[in-house]
Amino acid sequence: MKYLVLPLIGCCCLSSCHSKERKPVLPNIIFILTDDQGYGDMGIAGHPYMKTPNIDRLAKEGTRFTQFYANSTVSAPSRVALMTGQFPARQNVHHIYADPVFDKTHGTPVFLDTEVQTVGDLMKKAGYTTAHFGKWHLCGNESGSPTPEQYGFDTWLISHSGGQSPIYRDRFASTPYNNTRA
Repeated sequence: MKYLVLPLIGCCCLSSCHSKERKPVLPNIIFILTDDQGYGDMGIAGHPYMKTPNIDRLAKEGTRFTQFYANSTVSAPSRVALMTGQFPARQNVHHIYADPVFDKTHGTPVFLDTEVQTVGDLMKKAGYTTAHFGKWHLCGNESGSPTPEQYGFDTWLISHSGGQSPIYRDRFASTPYNNTRA
């Protein structure tokens, strides 16, 4: 099976999509976005001691892109760019989502506008089942922030949504940040 792997600098996130229907057959797409990682920080890119055998295998078996740019050096704007295909400034996101007072003082919305079309929405329209696992960080500490489902993701298990990551401490207990199905 072939995989499409796009390593970028940004967040610890895995989005895996697969076809609901057998006809037409859609390729599986795995998109991995990692925080604070440079191009040369994987074994496949020649890092002298960093061992990344699973990523290396995916890169060897799939399509590997070696030239790219990140829209931001920090997590939330990078995610906004990835999810929307727009410059983060278009959504008025210039820094990480923080607490509501900080966001209001700096004119940042407390979460990404749910009316904006995202990659999750586009993949669903193309016939994919979508999922997001890992760091979300598309909202601040505001209670009642939208869930990934409102951005086109069928299944998710997220952390760093408004600074929340108890799902990992609680062994993936049922929380507003977890809609995985057993």
